[in-house]
Amino acid sequence: MSETVKTITVISKSSPGGNDRAQTLMELVLALGVFEQNLNLIFYADGVYQLLDDQDSALLDRKNHAGSIQALDLYGIDKVFIDSDSLHTRGLTEEQLTLPATLISPKEISALLAKASIVINL
Repeated sequence: MSETVKTITVISKSSPGGNDRAQTLMELVLALGVFEQNLNLIFYADGVYQLLDDQDSALLDRKNHAGSIQALDLYGIDKVFIDSDSLHTRGLTEEQLTLPATLISPKEISALLAKASIVINL
């Protein structure tokens, strides 16, 4: 009996400051990576700020989760996407990001979400 492969799509839309959502979501993503889940990670809206290279978490009195983002590849998480509209609306460029990721359009995000078995949006 063949088992259908389930895809989990995680949407990270919280900025790294102000609350613990971004850090909590990154911990969840890494845990899913440990269990070798078929995973898409999308940085959307203010979530794109998590990928900036020059963050100082001490100013926000928060734990710096840049290490978690850098560890994505080590955990086998290689399907990382950035909403192109979110990036450009915030005046950011790919050169400012710490992580190589694929820029995708809202239409492509919709297609990923339609194919996902589970969607986690935080």
